[in-house]
Amino acid sequence: MKELKSLLKRVKKKKILLLGIGNPEKGDDGVGPSLVEELRGKIKMEVLNAGMAPENYLGKIKKIAPHLIFIIDAVDMGGKAGGIFLVGEENLPLFSSFSTHLPSLRLLVEILKSEIPSLSFYFLLIQPHTLEFGKGLSPPVLQAKEKIKELFLFLFG
Repeated sequence: MKELKSLLKRVKKKKILLLGIGNPEKGDDGVGPSLVEELRGKIKMEVLNAGMAPENYLGKIKKIAPHLIFIIDAVDMGGKAGGIFLVGEENLPLFSSFSTHLPSLRLLVEILKSEIPSLSFYFLLIQPHTLEFGKGLSPPVLQAKEKIKELFLFLFG
């Protein structure tokens, strides 16, 4: 969290998009959409719930024309449930086997960078506890979401 806080302070004056990705019906996979919906209208930053198909939001993202995109997603990083990982775009290929969204995220990054060359990406990845259908967010993932939410509210509220 210290690394995230430091990064957010450095980029505070840039136009930032917070992009939530995931399936709310599939347990902790819904953390990205849940977080952006809770922050919508409460922070001085664009937020977008891209659900399970971020590639369908290319037009909206181009219209927003951000300098920086933070993508929030639940990804199995092999860590403790609720663990928060800040990953730069240069490290995205390293995690291709851990999430069903990452192939489309890689394509999304490539397309958007070809349209907006100065665009930067960071990934806020949260270690899920369960990806079972019909389950809500698990306690460790809820706690991680609250930490991230509090930080964004503090810095951008």
